[in-house]
This record gives sequence, structure tokens and C-alpha cells, in this order.
Amino acid sequence: MERVLSRQKFTESVAPTESDKRKDRIRSTFILRNRFRGIIGNKRLGYIWIFLDPIIFSLVYLFVFTVIRARVKPVSLFIGITLYRILSESSKSGLSSIKDHTGGILCERVRTRVLVDSSVKFRFVDILTRSIGTSTIIVLFFDVPLIGAIGFLAIAQVTGFLFEGAMMNLSRTAKRIPDITNVVNHFLMLMFYASPALYGMSELIDYTGSTLHYRINEFNPFSYFVELSRYLAGVESVFLDLDLRIFGFFIGALTLLTYRGYRRIGDDRWEMTSWS
Repeated sequence: MERVLSRQKFTESVAPTESDKRKDRIRSTFILRNRFRGIIGNKRLGYIWIFLDPIIFSLVYLFVFTVIRARVKPVSLFIGITLYRILSESSKSGLSSIKDHTGGILCERVRTRVLVDSSVKFRFVDILTRSIGTSTIIVLFFDVPLIGAIGFLAIAQVTGFLFEGAMMNLSRTAKRIPDITNVVNHFLMLMFYASPALYGMSELIDYTGSTLHYRINEFNPFSYFVELSRYLAGVESVFLDLDLRIFGFFIGALTLLTYRGYRRIGDDRWEMTSWS
């Protein structure tokens, strides 16, 4: 494998031998396991905590709303909280992705495509683990059709990948200005309550008849993903009432940013090496 280093960028050959490909698969698997080890640490339940995280959050809010006698639809709440947790964790992962571009291996000894491959696999498994529990619960206990649960799993994957990839574009800036990470974390916390995660968009019109909160969320990409999930699950949803042209714009913009984010991994690695 050949690498070309300059002051501006970092490039590498794209014609690996069969031996290189075999080594790349081994390295990719090592990096994938290393990332999961970083999440579970010394926790005795290990990977189970990833599975339990959105379920516990959903049950806590369901209990709180039940105690205060608020109008709450359990299926809508489970879908909203789980999907937002995936969006939030994926966004944070994308923002801090430049920290993981060594993969636990010396940067100069592993191909960029190995890091991309392990990152994609990690995100897929992480999202699936976080969403499979919720999809099982809504089918078994709330009579959601199987096609609705499968649709939810697919939307969870799309949401996680698009937001992680989009946030990768900020990773270099966040490394130079760490305050950006705090700003993003607080923004994500605020949007958890402002977005239709705990409630459907149909409930965003207040007792005075004001539609301001509803109108604001029409320009919130999360609204479209979560309302589509609720629609497929057969619960109350305003997805068909939303402007799908806006949804199309969000999908297009996030897809382009995600493509750019993954394409930048090689340059980001070069930026963080001691050779740059």
C-alpha cells in the first residue's frame, strides 16, 4: 500500500492485494470490537445496556406522564424516545469521530477504507441494538403490525447514519474549538423536549389554538422521521399532512453531508497526525 503525503492532503493507493484485503478485514473487526469495548467498559451487563437504554428512558417518561395524568400514547412515546436517542447518540458520535480515526491502531498502518468499513458496521449494529427492543415491545404489547416495526427499524438506521455522517463535517472544527461539543450537547437536550419525541405533532397545538410550536417543527428534520415511523406503526400521525417537499430537501441535504463526512475521513486522519 502506498501513501502520498503533502501539506494539503493525505491519499493512499486503491488497489490492495488479496493479502491486504485479508489484513483489512482483520483490522476492521478489531476496530469494531474496540469501539464496543469502549462503550460497555467494565459494566457487568455489557452490551445489554445498549439494548436497555431506550427502553428504560421510555418507561421512565411513561411512568412520569401516567403519574401527572398527562395524555400519553405509549406506542408514540416508545417510538419517539428511541428514535431521538438514536439521533442524539449518532450525532455525538459523528461530532467526535475524529478522535476515533486511529481505530486503536497506528494511523499510518491502516487504510482509510478499513476505518470507514468498521464505522459503518459499528453504527449499524449500535442502531439495531438500540431499536430492536422497542420494535419487539410495540409488536408484542401494543399490537403494532410487523410491517410497522420493520419500518421503524429501517427509519432508525437511516436516521442514525444520516445524522452521524452530517455531524462528521463538524468534527475537525469541534477538535479545534471544544466548546462546540458543549453547544451541540445542550442543543440536543433542548430539542429533545422541543421536538415531537415525547408526544406526536398532532398534540402541538396548545389550548389557545396556537400552531406556532407545530409550524416550527415543520422545519425540524426529526419530525418527519418520527411521524413517518408513527404512521407506519398505525398510531396517530400527521405525516401525510406535512410538506413532503421539505422532507425531500432534508433527505437530500443530509445525504450529501453524510457522503462528504465519510469522504473527509482520510483528510481528517491526515489533519490529526503528527506529520501534518
